[in-house]
Amino acid sequence: MRAREVAEHVEDAKTGNTEHKHAAHHGYYYSDPNYMEIDDAQLHGLLPGAERKHDVWAEMLGADAVLESIAPGGKKKTCDKSLTYVLETDDAGLGATLMGLWMAYGLAQKEERAFFIDDTNWAYGSYQTYFKPPPKPSCLPPPKTQITPCPHQARHLLVSAATTPFTFGHGFNNYFENPRKMRVFRQEPIFALMRAGYEALFELSKEDAPYLASRIDELNSTIRGAGGVEIGIHVRHGDKHPMEFQYHESYLPLSKYADAAREILYAGFTDPDTGEEDFHGEMSSKFVLATDDPDVYSAIEMSHAVRAQERISLASKSSESKSKPVNGIDDRVGWEGGFFRNLFWSLGLPSTSAIRAIPEDSPPASYRKPTTRSSKSSRDTDKDEESEAIDAREHAIHPSKAALHLRELVGRAYLLDLAVVGQSDAIVCGVSSIGCRLLAVMMGWDDAIEGEMWKNVDGEFEWRGLDW
Repeated sequence: MRAREVAEHVEDAKTGNTEHKHAAHHGYYYSDPNYMEIDDAQLHGLLPGAERKHDVWAEMLGADAVLESIAPGGKKKTCDKSLTYVLETDDAGLGATLMGLWMAYGLAQKEERAFFIDDTNWAYGSYQTYFKPPPKPSCLPPPKTQITPCPHQARHLLVSAATTPFTFGHGFNNYFENPRKMRVFRQEPIFALMRAGYEALFELSKEDAPYLASRIDELNSTIRGAGGVEIGIHVRHGDKHPMEFQYHESYLPLSKYADAAREILYAGFTDPDTGEEDFHGEMSSKFVLATDDPDVYSAIEMSHAVRAQERISLASKSSESKSKPVNGIDDRVGWEGGFFRNLFWSLGLPSTSAIRAIPEDSPPASYRKPTTRSSKSSRDTDKDEESEAIDAREHAIHPSKAALHLRELVGRAYLLDLAVVGQSDAIVCGVSSIGCRLLAVMMGWDDAIEGEMWKNVDGEFEWRGLDW
């Protein structure tokens, strides 16, 4: 916002305008004539840094995934244009990060920019814990001093959750939506950008890829191989509530998911002309369930569903003591009622008292190590509360090894759930959840949207991209 204000001030100064007349937004690819590239400004002595020697890979993008995108000792030219996606956000969830990552990759390909990922300050740790390294660029990344979040015309662009309103906001939608189409079909070009990112980046790491392949083969042989179909069901609880007004302060009844899945099943195995049902196909089919709320798995409405994956399970208190490790993983996480922001940030803390000291509307965290005030509080209780709050923020930004391990389990479980449900023949979910929208992208436009095999049960809303 400050950069935009400065740009408007410079434009006014050059044109002699005394009144601000910027109510009309420029187009997405508007080129600001007053903008000078950072490296050009350095060469002209307007900014420092032109003479400084640097080891690009040593100082740039601390992600191991990025560092592996160039062979050791390789001699390459610095990229002419690039887009760096920074995995840094105050959102505890993984869905928005995934959607932004896929969108950014698709945009980079569209604009013929080299694509890089920076996971230096990512709350989930290393990118390579979850995914294989991204596609290797054919050039070197620029010095980090030449990367900027705006304007969009910059040679080396930075995109993150913080820049989403500018990079993927009104201007982006106005440019990429198809004006000749109606409703969700206007979104096809934006969907295609995300799909490009999904196809290029969604390859699970060697830690989980073998299990995923084995699980999909198992489902294929027992369900599709027997003449049935897989209908994925994704249920989001926790701190995400439905968009449908009737349920916006609670959750959608599980019967809505089950009924929608049965309707799809019935329609798929019923002859539209004669009304004759294929009972063998129906009986051979299965509902494949993924949810952030462990108690949903045992709900009566989901009694005919199978878990999407059992490699990493998030257990509620009622089932935690009964659960057993699967495939050697004995890191069960107590997870009551679904994914909650504060619960995630509290993972690994000795108690939840510190995390409660962080209000929901607290300002974005600084990635500097916090320091306590030198002056003592007049009351020991105030001092203790302040210390707890500082410790909680420190823990959120710089987690312990044990806490990071728990976060990694949460992230890996989420990705495995998406990967298994995403290959289903049909999907039922609530569009208020970003995971639901990601599943549509994973299914593909033709099947999910054109073929209507992606079914939203959260009101009459349609698929959409990033929330900004």
